[in-house]
Amino acid sequence: MIDNRKKVYVVTDIETTWHYRPNATELATLEGMPKSINLAFDTAWKAVDRHGNVYAKGSYVATDCFRYAIPFFKQKLGLYIEDAFEHNLAPVNFSDVRTRFNADLAELDAQNFNVILTAYNAAFDFSHLQQTSEFLLNDNFLDRPRPILDIWHTWGMTVPLSYAKQASRTASGMYFASTAEAAYAFETGNSDFIEKHVAWDDVEIETELLIKALKRSSAEQRIITENPAELPAMCWRDINERLQDKHPITGVDEIGTEDEKPVYKQDRDFQNGFKAEFKEFQSAE
Repeated sequence: MIDNRKKVYVVTDIETTWHYRPNATELATLEGMPKSINLAFDTAWKAVDRHGNVYAKGSYVATDCFRYAIPFFKQKLGLYIEDAFEHNLAPVNFSDVRTRFNADLAELDAQNFNVILTAYNAAFDFSHLQQTSEFLLNDNFLDRPRPILDIWHTWGMTVPLSYAKQASRTASGMYFASTAEAAYAFETGNSDFIEKHVAWDDVEIETELLIKALKRSSAEQRIITENPAELPAMCWRDINERLQDKHPITGVDEIGTEDEKPVYKQDRDFQNGFKAEFKEFQSAE
């Protein structure tokens, strides 16, 4: 059945802490919790339509995460103090982040929008929000399953093939980079752009990438699913297969060689986490 409601995309970004290893008591209490976790301490979102009109937004630092670990980009701590002082974000507990995020979604539902969650590497952001919620609150992050669209994959499958002629390379030199930083540098023509790695600032650039990708793509090119296990598992590989079909990098025999296996394992772990989350949603219904 075709859903003719107006689509509103909730662009979401998080920043995580360094690894925290739950103690034996915590592991015993939280069934299925991995032995090492990264907590989503910085969460931001902006709900927009395909034209960039804004319907909701939020930016919060969950200070209770700092009881367990420090930010992954610890050199950015000063930026958070500045943003809090300038009221660009609010320090709260993670339970407040969860409550406010779901309240914004409920308000969009009440306005009869077709609400779609999005992120640049959606598997990472939403799996870590779920994991953090399980660890701190012993609850799901989302009140119910929601459609999800990966901006990374949608952008990469619609970016002009000319991107390959100016794209930077990954550390191995064997692949075209397709990070949000690389994508935004291409779209804006600013080769010196450096991603801030603060959730609200990253939401701003990822919103621009989403809008460009929506304008270039057809409905058939957008993978939107309520089942997180169906999200594209290896966006970097899909994007490189598309680009290198027309602009092969010399000396590369195939996509997915030894240099990229750690990335594959990471993506697979995110997918497995999402599968567990989806099962919990189904059992709760």
